[in-house]
Amino acid sequence: MRLYELLGIKIFRKLVFMLEHLIHRKDKGQNVNYHLPYNNVDSMDKFMKYLFYNGSIHARNITGIGIYFVIKLCIGKSFFWIDGFLILLMIKDIYCVMLQRYNYLRIKQRKVRLKTKNQEIIRNEAGIIDVSVIDNYTQEKRKSDLQLVRRMKNAMIAQTSFVLLPSDVESLTRLTQLYESMSNRGIFRAGEITGSDGKA
Repeated sequence: MRLYELLGIKIFRKLVFMLEHLIHRKDKGQNVNYHLPYNNVDSMDKFMKYLFYNGSIHARNITGIGIYFVIKLCIGKSFFWIDGFLILLMIKDIYCVMLQRYNYLRIKQRKVRLKTKNQEIIRNEAGIIDVSVIDNYTQEKRKSDLQLVRRMKNAMIAQTSFVLLPSDVESLTRLTQLYESMSNRGIFRAGEITGSDGKA
């Protein structure tokens, strides 16, 4: 990114926005593919597609102009005004491609920071939930849950039917929450929180 800035990409970006402002000075609108609508991962992913699309258009222009100059060299003719105009157009397209790449890198960095922030929020919320579940796990509840587990174990050993009581449902729900809470703590300690793309 530093290289693009040294080549004056920030100045070129200001010129682009000035041109956009002049074009839309009456309707107060803006080009959709120039601005990130929302500061979230989905918007960033969509905006990156705009960047690739815009970059491909300018890359085709550069290729077309390059082919023109190759043909011109082969036939040995020079068209001063046309050549000068196309050289300026090529420089503009090169800077447009550079701007797309520069914006892509900036958004990629912002996306990483946003994911890190979201993961930190998840960690904090998970910690609050864990503390709540564990703190509310009293001796009386523990005794009731252990009785349920023992009854289930004895029924399995004796190979007899097991009937769930209304109080057993509450115990099973509580045991599930406790297990998930402890599992989450283990995952967070190991740093295995996944991002929105499913990767760690």
